[in-house]
Parts: sequence; C-alpha cells; structure tokens
Amino acid sequence: MTTTNELTIVIPAKNEAKLIPRLLTSLTTQDYSKMSSTRVLVADANSTDGTPEIVMSFRDRLNVGVIRGGMPSVGRNQGAAQADTPYLLFLDADIELADRSLIRRCVERAQRDQVHCLTTNIICREGSWIDKYFTPATISSSTCRTCIVPSQPECSCFLIAENSGSSAAFTSRSCLPKTTN
Repeated sequence: MTTTNELTIVIPAKNEAKLIPRLLTSLTTQDYSKMSSTRVLVADANSTDGTPEIVMSFRDRLNVGVIRGGMPSVGRNQGAAQADTPYLLFLDADIELADRSLIRRCVERAQRDQVHCLTTNIICREGSWIDKYFTPATISSSTCRTCIVPSQPECSCFLIAENSGSSAAFTSRSCLPKTTN
C-alpha cells in the first residue's frame, strides 16, 4: 500500500450521542503523531438521537466521517471495507482511551513485534463489582493464526467503558478476510 497513514479507526454506533463525545475527545488527546490525519470512521446504524451530527462536530479536530453501518459486526465490516491502511482499530462507541499513548504504543508494538492483533481488556466504569474486580488493565498481543495470549503483558494501559460488553481490537489488515464489492 502506498499510504502515509498506517491506521484507520472504525467505530460502530447507534444512538450513542451521550457517550461518543467521550471517545472522540479521548482520541483528540492521543500522543500518536499521525492522529490528526488518521481516518476515524463511525459506522452509524440509523441513529435517531443526533449521533452523526455530534460525530461530525469533531471534524475540526479529527479526520472523522460517518458511513452506513449496522449492529456492530456489520458496522465493523463496513468500516474495514473502506479502510486502505495496514492496521485497523475497532472501538465501541461507549469507551474512552484512558491512556493518551495507547494508540501510539499499539502501532509501535505491532510494527516492532510483527504481531497481527493487539487487544486490551476493559475497565468498566459502570459494570458490576465482578466486572471491575476481574477485568485487569493490560494490553496483550496475539497472532491471528493461533490467538494465543502471552502470559507476560508488556504494558498496563487501559480503556474505560460504560458497559462490560465493550470491546476494542487493533488488527493488521492482512488478518481480515478479503471482501468483494
């Protein structure tokens, strides 16, 4: 690929007007040097609460766009199909990046260790006590072939989520199935 950007961020969303500003704001504070030019695609599933308009209000701070989406795997797939970068970061709309170096470190680690997938556990802001107690804050790497998570995580940054079902995954484009239009 002949692109200067190495990352596209895909966020499936439906009626996230209350929570998505936290996520987008946390993206604006990342220390990743290419953040301002990194494409942020919000795959909207026909929101009725103004989510697309709120997302577009961030266009002066992020390279953000709203695309047609669906619930959530459809939205992720729509965003992945439009990405032209070697790496993709899939984020749920109800999380925020608590560590301002998270994206930079994910990209650096993926490149350095030649891993295809990095995942992070979620700290649940409003989850049950079980969610809060048993969700450690780590980033771990795995390969797309084996999905084995090393027992020695390298760092301890985390995301903060409103719901315990939230997720984030950083993956190499080469791990995704080829799609035809």
